[in-house]
Amino acid sequence: MSKDINKVIKKLPEGFTSIVDGAKDQDLKSMMCQCEANIYTIDEAKEGDTKLSSAKEEIKEMNAPYREAKQVQTAKITYILHTLESRGIDLEKLG
Repeated sequence: MSKDINKVIKKLPEGFTSIVDGAKDQDLKSMMCQCEANIYTIDEAKEGDTKLSSAKEEIKEMNAPYREAKQVQTAKITYILHTLESRGIDLEKLG
């Protein structure tokens, strides 16, 4: 068994692997459809959560100055690299 599947198994409810291992193929397909339906319901509830939406918007607003400052610094770096490259500097050798 790969390491990745072990990480998945740790997230599963107790006994789920036994249920799946003993299920018929058609039952597994039905279980998968039920899981998809559950995900849809969860996503709908999340979208309708006004408290969560408000918190996300507040975080977005609080994060804006940091995001904008980082964008300016990134733009500066990009322009400096462009200028160096236009002067014939090999950017591969800068590191």
